[in-house]
Amino acid sequence: MSPFSAVTGEAPDVLPPEGSASRRGVVALGDSITVGEGEPLLGVSMQSWAAWVAEAFDVPFHKLARNGATAQEVLEDLAPRMHGRYDVALVYAGVNDVRGEDWRPDDYRLTMDALVGLATTHADRVVLATLPDDLGRPSCAPMPAQASSLVRDVAAAHGALVLELTDFGGRRMVLPDVVHPTAPGQGEMAARTVELLAGDGQHGR
Repeated sequence: MSPFSAVTGEAPDVLPPEGSASRRGVVALGDSITVGEGEPLLGVSMQSWAAWVAEAFDVPFHKLARNGATAQEVLEDLAPRMHGRYDVALVYAGVNDVRGEDWRPDDYRLTMDALVGLATTHADRVVLATLPDDLGRPSCAPMPAQASSLVRDVAAAHGALVLELTDFGGRRMVLPDVVHPTAPGQGEMAARTVELLAGDGQHGR
């Protein structure tokens, strides 16, 4: 079951073939949260929030995400696999950075600036997600809030949209590790993204 009542079925997690206009819908860059593995819950199928976004707009989906990836790894290993033009690039990176033992805000900002800059060369719209303030057990605060502030700065510099997730959480939305979203949590992230994009003029096909 999709969290969007008008959308059914599953979106592919592979690179779709190029069409005549070389458009590829949604590309998603991230870590295990964007990979979207897990179990169904409360009648909602488990898949990546980014896949739900692609389904909502009825466009192809290209997932470039890896479990445990830091922002630097997303930039170096995954982002170079973008090809051609996309309608939307979804970028959610930093959770593994702030939860690590070597959190360096200045390095993170430089990495995100490069990552978003690259995404803007491939996509008409770029969405950059902030991090939940309450992240992990034990909590890694205040690092997520620091990262989110940098995310907003980078988004403003590149004209990207900001998906606000600072308030994201709760037993229904995240697993007991307070890191990974549940199936409804993935749906909630997608719903926020769809609303954000629709407000910016993004339409389905």
